[in-house]
Amino acid sequence: MFKAFPALIIDHVSDITEYTGSLRNMMDGKEHYFVHIIWIIGEYAASHYDERCSTEILVKYHESLECVAYELSMVLQSSSAAKQGGANMTRLMSVLMTALAKVASRCQDLIPRVLLCLTKIVKQHAESQVDRASRQVMLSRASELVNILKMPSLAATILSAMSEDFATARKQSLEGDREIALLLQTATSLVQH
Repeated sequence: MFKAFPALIIDHVSDITEYTGSLRNMMDGKEHYFVHIIWIIGEYAASHYDERCSTEILVKYHESLECVAYELSMVLQSSSAAKQGGANMTRLMSVLMTALAKVASRCQDLIPRVLLCLTKIVKQHAESQVDRASRQVMLSRASELVNILKMPSLAATILSAMSEDFATARKQSLEGDREIALLLQTATSLVQH
């Protein structure tokens, strides 16, 4: 629905931020729906989908996502929650971190806050109760995003949602995949040195 009508992300910003502002909205079998809403924010909250997507709207989405990231991080610290919803919680955290990074890449004033959030998540989960494989996925994803966000001009290129025309063109050519891979390699090597 959001792919066909991306303006919905702007028209219903208050409803979406209210819904995504709390983890309790993902209880009772609604985990997949909640994860998809988080993904939709990261994918479609962009000015090239709707020119009304202003800095104010991006900041609202960022604040909602950041709040949930810290809440989820605390939930994952408790051993019982980590064991009960491990895979779902790990998937949610991964999607959440990516959405935060995408929003920040579109509003560069948010990059320091997202870097701080991702760094805190890495520190909190280095010794968390989540199983080793899930923990490694989260830490790896957070580290990748931190490295990408350290170079804002590349972050905007790598993390920005692609328009439908560009996505179609990429499918027809492997050249686009090679360019993205080269950008990621360059960004990672520059950050590490």
